[in-house]
Amino acid sequence: MTAAELASHKAANGSIRDQVLAVLNCYEAQSERDVALMDLSRATNYSYRELEKLAQSLAIEVDVQTDQVEADRRLKDLIQTRRTQLDLNRYLEPWFAQVMLETANAMPTAPEFLFTTLLSAAASRVGTAAQVIIKPSAQYTQPMVFWSAIVANSGSMKTPAQRVILDPLVALEREAYEVYQFEMADYKAAVESQRSKKRDDSGEESTPQLPIRKRYLTKDSTLETLQRIHAENPRGLLYYRDELAGVIKVRNQYRGGHGADEEAELDQWVGSAVIVDRSEKSICLPRSAISRTGAIQWEVLADLMGDHRDANGAWSRWLFCAADTPPRYLRLLQEDQDTGLAEALTHLYQALEKVPQQDYLLSFEAKRLFEVWQHQLVDAQRSEDTLGLQLVYPKIESYTARLALWLHIVNAVLRQERPASVISGETMEKAIELAAYYLWQHRLIHTHNSPDAGLAAIGLKIQKFAERVGEVTASRLKSGIRALRKMATDQIRQLMKTLANTGYGSIRGEGAEMTYVPVPGDRQLQLDLSPPSAAAEIDTVDVALTTMSGNETSAKSKLNSLIDTIDTTSSSSRDEASSELTTIPGSPNELPHNSSTIQHFGQSEIPQDSASNDDIAGRVLFCHCLGVEVGSLSGKGDRLFVQHEYPTRPLLSLMAQAGFEPATLGL
Repeated sequence: MTAAELASHKAANGSIRDQVLAVLNCYEAQSERDVALMDLSRATNYSYRELEKLAQSLAIEVDVQTDQVEADRRLKDLIQTRRTQLDLNRYLEPWFAQVMLETANAMPTAPEFLFTTLLSAAASRVGTAAQVIIKPSAQYTQPMVFWSAIVANSGSMKTPAQRVILDPLVALEREAYEVYQFEMADYKAAVESQRSKKRDDSGEESTPQLPIRKRYLTKDSTLETLQRIHAENPRGLLYYRDELAGVIKVRNQYRGGHGADEEAELDQWVGSAVIVDRSEKSICLPRSAISRTGAIQWEVLADLMGDHRDANGAWSRWLFCAADTPPRYLRLLQEDQDTGLAEALTHLYQALEKVPQQDYLLSFEAKRLFEVWQHQLVDAQRSEDTLGLQLVYPKIESYTARLALWLHIVNAVLRQERPASVISGETMEKAIELAAYYLWQHRLIHTHNSPDAGLAAIGLKIQKFAERVGEVTASRLKSGIRALRKMATDQIRQLMKTLANTGYGSIRGEGAEMTYVPVPGDRQLQLDLSPPSAAAEIDTVDVALTTMSGNETSAKSKLNSLIDTIDTTSSSSRDEASSELTTIPGSPNELPHNSSTIQHFGQSEIPQDSASNDDIAGRVLFCHCLGVEVGSLSGKGDRLFVQHEYPTRPLLSLMAQAGFEPATLGL
């Protein structure tokens, strides 16, 4: 752009700001921008220094606007995820789920905290006695090993929530220790007595047998101690740390900080063999099962995760739960009685350790659902641009199979039945729902804590702070949130507007009087039109579909018939359809679309050549698992539609990710 062209541009636009923006847009190299600013300086009455300063300010504004758009996109999905609640009645036997819910309400705390802790606690009592075989020819199996963690700030009842689940294990540990103490006393007496006796008539001396202490859990152990305890208790045990940071700090503490404790711990997650040869000991376990659980604060987790790249995949192995917790108001004047959770858990733990050793298989229906889900996880991993999250998808795949195994065994024991050798499709469907929930928990943590998350992370912090204290101003946010203290007040107000635009709050006043008012949680669900539970939000295409809008019966029959023909070769057509997506410039939400496709409000047409029916069914399943409410298929021949109940931007974006081609028309 020459000086004459710049002068002509000025005459046409009459704004030096627009001219400098034109320079920034036309030239990427800094040297080219400098030359263009010099030419503009000669063609105008502005000095080069003035134009350079303006260019720097405009560059910052452009970056902020870009971050604002990205933050808006990410916040709409992630804030909704924070509002998702697990319906324990769907995943546990009703009587036991009710006991869990009553206990959580009485504390009060998030029921998800109790459930997440129970995953590890119950798994530790089954341990090496069970594994699920996914593909025998590939020797693809998954053990009963869970690493779970509660993520919440201090005062959020995370420790009490874990204790109500773990206290019955502690009681069993205490009883076992007392038995061991008596047995050791008898052993020592027998050894002492033997020394004072002569050999018996056979000439052989009977040696007392050293008692072995039965273990349930440990709280403070080095890697070597864990290996020794596991060798004495081959079925496995639970490693619990109230403050999860202690798991990191205890590594290599007797090696001057040099050692391979972390690598050995990561190997334990896959349940591999433990083979140790030292001068003082030798251990050989064909399988291992050390489950873990604990709690951690947001900021501590952020410091430990650092840049969140998770190079060795250590953090991706954890099932995080960062559920919203209710206000800690106690109700002391109401009728109060023991919920019976401790007794129920004691019976459950004792029954689980009696489950016989067995390998479990997947039914045809369970294989079909797992295959489609696994393919979509692979596709999502390939499209993920965050390294730390790329490592999460394979671990979520593994946890899907483990969750199916856990649900299968635990619920059978709660029914006082012996677990069948085959895991059903209904159980796999529920496992996929839970896996999707924990996948989004990972995304929430990365967005909240990662240094690369930008304005989206700050937006989440603003929402959480406002929900805790009520309506807030920009100055109140700056004083209450450390990450905002160096941010311009105008930028904070823009973030407040962004949150209001998502439907999770409202703006009152203007300028210095602007106040952000968060919408209460129950009303947020109504504004969001999102279902009240994860069971409805993350539904799958299976015969056990429980929440379908519209013509529920016909929708089920059509979707079930499609699921019967799901093919594993659908990924190529899905990639081809996704590559044809473009964007409508200037549309309100810039929805992805294809100009040859017609979008009716509330339904998306599937182009005739974009996919086969089996691939369509896989995409519908993917939408359900990501939290998109997709309803029945309609139409026939070359005009096939998918009905969806909530035609919002996040829904259409996820449908586009699944391979659909929704376009938009003004109504």
